[in-house]
Amino acid sequence: MKRAIVKESKFVLILGIISGIFFFIISIISLVSSILDNDIMTFIFCLIALGSFLFLSIYLVISYLRRKLILYDNYFTYTKTLGKTKKYEYSEISSVQILNKMGDKKLIIYKNDKKIVSIENNMAGYKDVIKFFKEKKIKISKFDSKKDGNIFQKIKNSYEDNNKFEIEYIKKNFKINQIKKEQHFVKVFNIVIIICLIISFFLTSKINIIISILSLIIYYILYLYYYPKMVSEIPKKAESYTIPFPFIGVLICIFMVMWQSETINDNSNILFIHTLIYSIIILIPFLITTILKKIKTIIWKKITVFLFIVVISFCTVSPLNYILTFSEPTYEQVTVLEKYMSSSSYDDSYYFTVILNGKTQDVSVNEEIYENTKINDKINICNKESIFGYKYFTVQK
Repeated sequence: MKRAIVKESKFVLILGIISGIFFFIISIISLVSSILDNDIMTFIFCLIALGSFLFLSIYLVISYLRRKLILYDNYFTYTKTLGKTKKYEYSEISSVQILNKMGDKKLIIYKNDKKIVSIENNMAGYKDVIKFFKEKKIKISKFDSKKDGNIFQKIKNSYEDNNKFEIEYIKKNFKINQIKKEQHFVKVFNIVIIICLIISFFLTSKINIIISILSLIIYYILYLYYYPKMVSEIPKKAESYTIPFPFIGVLICIFMVMWQSETINDNSNILFIHTLIYSIIILIPFLITTILKKIKTIIWKKITVFLFIVVISFCTVSPLNYILTFSEPTYEQVTVLEKYMSSSSYDDSYYFTVILNGKTQDVSVNEEIYENTKINDKINICNKESIFGYKYFTVQK
C-alpha cells in the first residue's frame, strides 16, 4: 500500500516549458545569425551557452515527469530524473538527515553512508515523508557536512585525497636525498631561464619570442618528467617530498610573448580554433604520463591542467605562428579613418580605424607608427600566413 508520494511541483514543469521555448527561439535566431555572418566563434558560443540553458529547461520537464519517491508499508522506491527506479528496504537505511540552508530544507537518505535519495521541501508530499518516518521510528538528524557537501567541498576533498595518494606514491618510489637534489636543480635551472629571458628582452622581437616559447616548452617537459613530484600546491606536511612549480618563470614567459605580439592582428575565430587544437595536442603528453607512471589522477586535476594549458596556448598562438611564418607576405593599402590610444596600468596600446575587406575595424600598431601617422594617411597592411595555415597581418607605414 502506498503511504506517501513525493514529486516535483507543477511550477517546475511550467518553468521548464516556458524557459525551453524561450531559449529554443533565442538559440535558433543566434545560430542562424552567426552562420550568415560566418562567425564561427559566436556560433560555438551560442551552441554551448544557449544549448546548455535549453538542456536545463528540458531537464526540468523530465524531472517533473520522472523524479519521485514512493513510500510503501515495507519498502520504498526512488526514481532519479535520468536514472532507473530503485527499490530499498527500510532496514537498509543507515541514516536520514535534513540539510537546512537559507530557509530551504533538503531530506537526504543514506545507505551504508552513501546518499541514495535527496528531496527538497518544495516538492509535493515532502511533509508526508517526515510524518511517515516518525511513525516508522526512523531517526531524522541534522545534516553532517563531513558526510556530504556542495560541489566545491567535494572538489576540495578530492584534491586532498589525490594529494595524499601522490605523496604516498612519492615516498614509496623516490628517496628524499634524490628529491632534494632535484629541488636544487629546478631552482637553479629556473634562475638560468629567467636570466636568459631578461637578456632576450633587449634583443629582437623574434629572438625574444623564440626564447620565451622554448622556455615554456622546457617548463612543461620538466613538469611531465618530475610529475607527480612537481606540484602547484605543496602540502605543509610534505614539503620535502615535492618540487615547487616555477610559476615566476612561466609568468615572465607569458608576459614576454604577449608584449611582443601586441601588434599582431588576427581573426578571433581562427585564434579560438587554433587555441583549442594546440591545447588538446599539449594535453596528450600529460595524459600519457599519468598512464605510464600508473598515477591515479582525479578528473578535477586533469581539468585544472587543461585550463592552464588553454591559457598558455591562448597567449602563445599568435607569437608562435609569427616565428613560424616563412612565406612571402602580400600587401594592401588602406586609409586611416581614426586613431586612438588605450591606456592601462602597465602599458599603452595604439589603434587605427580602417576599412579592411569591406568592413570597418580597428587594427593594432606600435607607438612609432602611431605617432608618425595622421588621419587620412595611407598605411600598408602586411598579410601573412604561418606553416600551420594561421593567417594574420601587421601594419607598416
